[in-house]
Amino acid sequence: MPGHRKENIMSKITVISVCLVLLAGCTAAKYGYIDRQGNMIVSPRFENAGNYSQGLARVKVDERWGYINEKGEIIIKAKYYQARDFKGGMARVNETGQWGYINSKGDYVIRPLYDDVKNFSDGLARVKINHLWGYIDTKGKMIIKPKYWKASDFDDEVARVYIDNKWGYIDKSGKLLIKQTFEKAGEFRNGVARIKN
Repeated sequence: MPGHRKENIMSKITVISVCLVLLAGCTAAKYGYIDRQGNMIVSPRFENAGNYSQGLARVKVDERWGYINEKGEIIIKAKYYQARDFKGGMARVNETGQWGYINSKGDYVIRPLYDDVKNFSDGLARVKINHLWGYIDTKGKMIIKPKYWKASDFDDEVARVYIDNKWGYIDKSGKLLIKQTFEKAGEFRNGVARIKN
């Protein structure tokens, strides 16, 4: 399968940091990419770099983040103050002081409206507005209004939320499944969650 083959190639590429040596000594380190045999895939020329994810890697150029393909070509211009790896066809970026989500062409699929954002899990993503967390869907529609001081990703249709200094559990509609009574609350694994009272 072509897609599977591409993922295998990308998984074999590793980020490296190479110190460029001049007569006077060592300048700032630059990042590039090698394969498992040590062959240079993308020459070290970036201020910082992330791992390849879904065929693209985030790289820092002139204090801004953008994205390159496996050939090292800039695919999405370096214009973001902060950027994260692609997951589920989207990447989290901060261009204007607010976070949003872009696609692999660099187009916004969810406008930058949030103080912080997380990856999508079970079809919803945590977003932060005015210090409070809520959840949006992949279209950017607010599904659960921001009202939690702390919150986790959804996992198996359940998320942990922090209300009134205690942890509880909600479903994807925001309905409280287990009342907030716990000092600490873990994720459910095999139908069981670790808690502290």
